[in-house]
Amino acid sequence: MLYSRRNFLCAAGASGLVAAAPIITSQSGAANATEDRPPRAPATAKGERPLPELVPESDLPIYDLDVDATRTKQQFVLQDDKKFSSAPQGCVVRIPAGLELPLKTFAWRVGRKPGRYVTGARLIFRGATDGSPSLLVSPKDGDLFGGANGMVDFPVGLELENLRIRTGTKGRAAVRGVFLRYIRLSNVQIEGGAQGFFLANEPYVAVLENCEIFHSGKGDGLSHCLYAGHGERFTAHNCRFHSAKAVGHALKCYADNVDVRNSILESWTTFEDRDQGYHGEMPPVDLGAWANTLLVDNTIVRRGPARMTSLEYRNRQYPKGMSKWVPPDWGTEVVDHELVDNRDESNPHLFRHLLIGNRFVNGILPDGSEDPTIRKKPGIAVRNNGTGPWASHGKGLKVNKEGLNQKYTKPSDWKDHMERAVVWAIDNSFEGIPFKTKYEERPYHRSDDFAPIREAKRIPEWAEL
Repeated sequence: MLYSRRNFLCAAGASGLVAAAPIITSQSGAANATEDRPPRAPATAKGERPLPELVPESDLPIYDLDVDATRTKQQFVLQDDKKFSSAPQGCVVRIPAGLELPLKTFAWRVGRKPGRYVTGARLIFRGATDGSPSLLVSPKDGDLFGGANGMVDFPVGLELENLRIRTGTKGRAAVRGVFLRYIRLSNVQIEGGAQGFFLANEPYVAVLENCEIFHSGKGDGLSHCLYAGHGERFTAHNCRFHSAKAVGHALKCYADNVDVRNSILESWTTFEDRDQGYHGEMPPVDLGAWANTLLVDNTIVRRGPARMTSLEYRNRQYPKGMSKWVPPDWGTEVVDHELVDNRDESNPHLFRHLLIGNRFVNGILPDGSEDPTIRKKPGIAVRNNGTGPWASHGKGLKVNKEGLNQKYTKPSDWKDHMERAVVWAIDNSFEGIPFKTKYEERPYHRSDDFAPIREAKRIPEWAEL
């Protein structure tokens, strides 16, 4: 993955811990966005395809929300009898500030009908900035925004701006990125949800800016504040993810390309969170080792009760095209394990993880005192589990009528090579109770293997900076 000097060096350093991440009432876009077009992600050595051309915002009709009718029907209703179906290219929906709107499941979703939206359609739900962001509430069901429940073969973009969302845990996620090619959240707060924000194993490009997600998950170890499956690109800047229902992660992301900067990722933030079971317990951050990741100037806070690690690179490979939801030609490819060799830093098939200028805070409670549970179990700051086991799912191969593989399968000639995912650690700091181990290169359950974490004083040459 190639980054410019500006990418690395212009990210502002994370400031100290704060009581809560504020919702900044501004309409901000990604650094490379323009007023008329969504941001574009740069190409990488992973073989991702360019983001499809989305409809320019200037070509989208602007609709206002009918507040009274929306309250009555608990679904989005537009003023002047306008219909979403009358805008196949998408639209901008303006939502007044300062409201609290009760909504049923799926206030909006793509729908199942092919042709409802044209390729590149763009739906923007924009809260006003002249007051506090409006609150969208679904106390029981969740699933306020999302894609379709059936196969959709056209790319659609969903963008949410300047909103607060609060949902229950009965559904699947408060915001559900399913069958959406592009999804952007700017200045959005999500509280609750079986998953706060969920991205399926699909070719998504996701961008989050100035967002907060908390009190999400069912406590089953499978649901989290933010769960991003195997997709093309995930970016989160100036965000805060914290206080998942135990047990759960603040951020769990297996995208092929990950960029997280200037964000705070915490086990929990208040004693009330902890006492109500919103204390995460799992590592705050869980990333896929079969990927390229960049973490710059973040603050990662581990509080107890906690497992051993603050940041974990997980060894779960997902052969693209082997899910029933994903066409086999969606833009990425399975990397032959024989091509991945960490001895050659110029090898494009090396899985590279850059960890630069992050703060790891261990066992400091909100009142500034030490956490006695962390004192007893000081733990590990970063563990690299490498690229060893092919996957943790499936024992055999199953093919459906279309010939798509339905289960993750380990090739018969597979050889475990833990060292093929390499972490470069540069200028990270460690505060609070000293970790037992800062950088752990031994994968869990496989203490005889090795997955390298290279402490460096400079950015590696392969980054071409």
